[in-house]
Amino acid sequence: MAITTAATVLGVATATTADAQADSVSENPVVASASAQSTSSSSQQVMLATASESSATDSATSANVTNSASVTSQVSATNVGVSAVATVEAASSAVVSSGSAASTSTSVQAVSSVSNAVSSSATTSQEADSASAVREVASVVTSGKKSGWVTNASGQKVYYNTNGTTDTGREYVQLPSLTDTTKGATGWYLLQDGVAQKGAQEWYGSEWYFDPSTCQLLKENTYRVEKGQKVGYLVNSNGNVLSGVQKWMGTYYYFDPSTNLLLDHQDYVKSQWGYYYMVGSNGALVTGPVRWQGSLYYFDPSSYLLKTSGWAEHNHYVYYVNSGDQKLVTGTQTIGGVRYTFDSNGALYSFTRRTIEWFLNREGKLTYSYVRVPKWY
Repeated sequence: MAITTAATVLGVATATTADAQADSVSENPVVASASAQSTSSSSQQVMLATASESSATDSATSANVTNSASVTSQVSATNVGVSAVATVEAASSAVVSSGSAASTSTSVQAVSSVSNAVSSSATTSQEADSASAVREVASVVTSGKKSGWVTNASGQKVYYNTNGTTDTGREYVQLPSLTDTTKGATGWYLLQDGVAQKGAQEWYGSEWYFDPSTCQLLKENTYRVEKGQKVGYLVNSNGNVLSGVQKWMGTYYYFDPSTNLLLDHQDYVKSQWGYYYMVGSNGALVTGPVRWQGSLYYFDPSSYLLKTSGWAEHNHYVYYVNSGDQKLVTGTQTIGGVRYTFDSNGALYSFTRRTIEWFLNREGKLTYSYVRVPKWY
């Protein structure tokens, strides 16, 4: 800039002096000749200065161009490296997340292109190392290997080892958590050929329940009905799926040992203790008079067991069980030398029954008054 400025000022100053001298000696040939010589000499000086300026500018420009080319080369290589890493990451993400053949093919093409670009642009040893690193990542991506938890096409959670394979068989293992995003968080999962199991599952001779949303063992006293089922499972605080006769919400229910599901129909079943109980259509154990296979039976409200003989009372009604066939009697029967009449549901007709029924039928309709009767004696 100093050369350029100096040359420009010098040129302007010389031109101004030459113009002034030409005006002052225009009428004197001798002076004009001398002036012309002086002007010619000055012009030669201006030309030399201009040439010097041009040479210096060209030199500076050449240096700048060289430096610019070097920087551009470095920036270009850097940009290619950044682009390569971004593309490899995107390709890797596509392969791991989807695992589909189409995504894998697209990712392989992208990675191959990036790898070639990085290799061709590498001009230094550092860039060559970067290119090598990209090619190494590209090799992993193009191999189609998966790692960690992957959701397959069926929506199942599958765990892949670092070598891209899954374990075979059934195993209960501690793995990175599916739900807890805290760094290093883990959880226990039951896998079948790498697939996390859900719902009621058998493991080492026992039934366990794995939460369908987290795939982890559910440890709470709860009743769970899975999608598409009418009835569900009873789970305890250890995660065990219970079966047989179980107490729940103040009463007893029966869970089929073959399915571990709540029984959804009436049946006379054998419990885990060897005793037989009558189960209603809602899965709960029933008591009192029960009709079963065309006959009437009576189940004790305190023990839930079948009463085999004698008198019984239930909800203000009286019943009698024949010891011979263990059924409730109906119609007119002679018991202990006394004749009794029972209705079709096994309930005894008696004064007590008639009195109770009379009051029950008039419940809410009767009024009562208390009148003090004076003594008349």
